Amino acid sequence: MLYNLGRLEDELHDCQASLEDYRGYLERVPHGRYRQAAEQAIEDLSRACPAADSAPSTTSQPLGPAAPPRAQLSNDQKQSERGPQLSYWTPPRVIGWSAIATGTLAGVGTLYFTLAAIGARNDFQESVDEQFRGVGHLDSKLQDRQHRDQTLAQALAVTGGALIAGGALVLILDPRTHEQTRASALIYIQPSLLGACYSQNF
Repeated sequence: MLYNLGRLEDELHDCQASLEDYRGYLERVPHGRYRQAAEQAIEDLSRACPAADSAPSTTSQPLGPAAPPRAQLSNDQKQSERGPQLSYWTPPRVIGWSAIATGTLAGVGTLYFTLAAIGARNDFQESVDEQFRGVGHLDSKLQDRQHRDQTLAQALAVTGGALIAGGALVLILDPRTHEQTRASALIYIQPSLLGACYSQNF
């Protein structure tokens, strides 16, 4: 950028500004692609306008505080345009994701008690068969355990589903989610196949 500015200012016959930009380019990129061209331009400009080269620059020692570099100004302007960066974890999002996580754990509990109820049912059926063959006795506690595990599995399933649905609803209704949410839809067609995909990021 500095090299191109130096060339432009040279064409506009702004000798001092062109020299400053060429020298700034060599200071920042001493081994740059245009190093030789910049050195030659500085030599030519120094001969063409020695008075301007030797004269003190009014901008080299400003009266006020030193101006920040152009790149720093650009970054500051971009930061001011973007505004303060807000944290992702707002209270609604904390509540929503916590509800979803708790619902997922409830789903794991549902699977556990469902398997336990199936095991109790199989054990009870085995005790019935043994009583029928006259080699054992009926264990009614197994049936009670089966009913208890089934009840717990159903309660956890309902609770987990409600928590996941409620958490997703909180995330969707969060005002900041609408500003940062990204949705995408895809429809793909292949021979003998038609499909669609929709994704939503929270």
